Amino acid sequence: MTEFLFNPEKYEVAPGGANGVRPTVEQAIGESWQGFKANWGVLAGASFLHAVVFAGIILPLTPIIISFGFGVALAAPKGNEAVAIVIYIAAIQFPLIPAWALLFTGWITIGLKIVRGQRPRTGDLFANARKIIPAMGGLAFIAIANVAALSGLIFAMGGVSGLLHAPQGLGWITAEGFTNALSLLAGLFLLVIGCAGALGLFFNLWLIADKNMGLLEALRTSEKITLGHKWYLLSFTLLALVMVVLGAIFSAGLLLIIVFPLLVIATARIYEFLAKTALESGQHAAELEGSRDD
Repeated sequence: MTEFLFNPEKYEVAPGGANGVRPTVEQAIGESWQGFKANWGVLAGASFLHAVVFAGIILPLTPIIISFGFGVALAAPKGNEAVAIVIYIAAIQFPLIPAWALLFTGWITIGLKIVRGQRPRTGDLFANARKIIPAMGGLAFIAIANVAALSGLIFAMGGVSGLLHAPQGLGWITAEGFTNALSLLAGLFLLVIGCAGALGLFFNLWLIADKNMGLLEALRTSEKITLGHKWYLLSFTLLALVMVVLGAIFSAGLLLIIVFPLLVIATARIYEFLAKTALESGQHAAELEGSRDD
């Protein structure tokens, strides 16, 4: 079952002089289908449990989040709608961190077992419950980076809009025009810093779940193994977002039962290569657990 994941003839040489080969984004996602087909029962069961747990958390929080959003929108001074949007985005992300810390680290174990040719179990979804505290910390850092990037995008778009609606000629050189230009530059700075931070932290949860690392060690190591691969990970993230959005729009979310596990397996394949390339060889948590299953 692992031949489709470890055939070096199908992969391009990694840039930056890394030893070994790296799957292209298309190959990583395309070949994850084989792993999905071989383990569809376990993945379907894990998806069902994921949906049940998330529904139990999101439904009670929905009225609170909506009320908070309206409160922020009404309290925001006129002209500062962008600030209200940023606060609202943060309010949506942070309450869900405990659930994601529990469930996504479980998905990591499932994905790594599939990539390593082991037998995953539906119960692996909760295999890393004891690691929820460092995982919550890792997710909080990623959420902060995401909020910074989205804030930058919103402020940059506001600045561009203000400059485009400024009078022709030199009339835009006013206090308002300067504010719009400053908003554009600050937004672009936040966007770049946020994206770079999120990509550098890309695998911190994987290291916590797979190698039993603490939070700070996982953050440092994630930055190490993603060094030189930021554009690659950005292209993977953008393609994954397109798949998630299309799956949600054209199937009322039903296709996410397939899309999400596919992306987990593809990410596991990418992580496996980058981690083994950047780090010294050692036993993995999923390998140790898998040896007890056999």
